[in-house]
Amino acid sequence: MWRAADVADPTTWTFELTEDHRREIVAAARSASTSATPSVTEPASFPLPTLGPEIARWTAELAHGRAFQLVRGFPVDELDPDETRTAFLGLGSHLGVPVGQNRSGEILTDIRDERLPAEEPHVRRYRTRLRQDFHTDGADIVGLLCLHTALRGGESRIASAGAVYNALLESRPDLLEVLHRPFHWDRQGEEAPGEQPWFELPPLSEVDGTPRFFYLGWYIRDAQRHPEVPRLTDEQLEAMELLEAIANDPAVHVEMDFRPGDVQLLNNGRILITGGNTTGNNLNGTGVTAVDIYDPVTNSFSPAAPLHSARALHAQVTLSDGRVLVIGGAQRDAELYDPLTDTWSVSANLLPTTLKDMKAFELYNGRVFIAAGQNTVDGVTTDATWFFDIGTMQFTPGPSMAGFNSAASGPQIGSSDYSAFDLFPVGHSLRGRYLLFAGGEHDPLVGPDVELNSASIFDAQQNRFFNVGPMPFTHDDHTESLLQINAAGNPEVLVFGGGQSQGTSRFEFLVSSLT
Repeated sequence: MWRAADVADPTTWTFELTEDHRREIVAAARSASTSATPSVTEPASFPLPTLGPEIARWTAELAHGRAFQLVRGFPVDELDPDETRTAFLGLGSHLGVPVGQNRSGEILTDIRDERLPAEEPHVRRYRTRLRQDFHTDGADIVGLLCLHTALRGGESRIASAGAVYNALLESRPDLLEVLHRPFHWDRQGEEAPGEQPWFELPPLSEVDGTPRFFYLGWYIRDAQRHPEVPRLTDEQLEAMELLEAIANDPAVHVEMDFRPGDVQLLNNGRILITGGNTTGNNLNGTGVTAVDIYDPVTNSFSPAAPLHSARALHAQVTLSDGRVLVIGGAQRDAELYDPLTDTWSVSANLLPTTLKDMKAFELYNGRVFIAAGQNTVDGVTTDATWFFDIGTMQFTPGPSMAGFNSAASGPQIGSSDYSAFDLFPVGHSLRGRYLLFAGGEHDPLVGPDVELNSASIFDAQQNRFFNVGPMPFTHDDHTESLLQINAAGNPEVLVFGGGQSQGTSRFEFLVSSLT
């Protein structure tokens, strides 16, 4: 996350290609263009031995840094149009797997004024002279190559989604909840036969606690042309207008002028899916090693490097640096995924037993907190917790949860199938400080399972739990929702149903009482 002041010096995000780099790109493009099978979707088909290490650094910056990079000096003046397209595709092959940009499956599209009727909803805005306001694109990494400068305009502005989110959180947290609800979007005349000319999608979602924007305001406004689409509410219009106003604030975005040969690279974000249970046995199923990356925009999956060990019902947490940690799941170790290298590393020590149904959170101090769960050998729940140090890949014991897990009948015991939340969103000063645990069940070695009505908060700074329950109802295998920060600046949580319970428990946690 960044604001304009953080990236005010363009030299920190601009890379000038050398003559050697340019010659390397030209040679690779002409070699690929003359090949009998001119495919440049793999790095091996477009060798860049000198530039390759630099591209690796750009990729690291896109994944774990400011999430954008400007590359200057791409040899558009030395290549014909077909060679230029080949060269740009070849460069992209070193950054990721190409995906289509529209229903036609085009990987590359031209952004230029084609003098088409801009008022027609089926005409993509990038084919007209209309301004494209702040939006997100349909790919993980997006590349833009400038061939010619515009006669007027043509500037590009970039804003950090995290900065926009935090500004919304600070000024109007109630509108964040509105953006989490589905909006109607226009398909821009690209619907399939029998398909509705509109679809529903929330502009804002969360993946592993990280906010993800997918927003094209004109798609939402264009959907209003369909009489069957509900009219935008005052709240929806206000949320859209404020989001756009924040992004357009010069204090939030950075602006760059394009020269011929400039390449702009942006990161949008995807979802990592790990392991899973194919046996139907929730207790001791061995799981699988499969790993896939899901792109919610293109609705497509692509394989990633498999886990070292098969896992099912494990804990998974995305770290602030972009890496992903998985713990347990019929295993005693942890594995750390690096998206930059598509590799996994395994922890140096082990949990005391194989566990499932744990919860894991990255704390404000960089450590990971792992809570409770169920032994996959005998099925007994535990009240134990652990800390995990990312630097050393070591587990150390944490405080017991036993004192704050009260069943309806009174015993204080370990649990699984409970709710767990970091009470504060990404970017908030209290993120990673207060963790809420609610409900669940105790599975004893002998006797019936016991549903719980407990609720407790773990204070990561004080390294202790404190009781905020009991809830009015027991909740096990229930549905829950973190309702975001309310207008008063306090987090709210809703827990409902589950097991034998038909009730609903709602909490508001006062920031003043927590701190």
